[in-house]
Amino acid sequence: MKGFTCKLKNVKSIEDWVKGETKEHCNSCLIGPLASTYLGVLEKAGNKSLAARLKKIFNDGDVLTICKELDIIKNEVGDSLRIELLDIDCFSQSEKF
Repeated sequence: MKGFTCKLKNVKSIEDWVKGETKEHCNSCLIGPLASTYLGVLEKAGNKSLAARLKKIFNDGDVLTICKELDIIKNEVGDSLRIELLDIDCFSQSEKF
């Protein structure tokens, strides 16, 4: 999104964010929608390889494995795609949805 800058000061890795869930906020409940959003971004960008890898991990993995893969994917894409994924992380972690 042009001109958008995440205001959240401390966007955590997805793995750390899920590990820090509380009784009030079930962060692991958001991993399915978050992974689906990542998948959509990857497919839209034409990154079939990472999209296929994410699908496999999502179907075969547990929550923390999926979290780790989302964090790895952010580091394997180009800067503009990485920023888009970090913006998604920011939204997920903001608890304002």
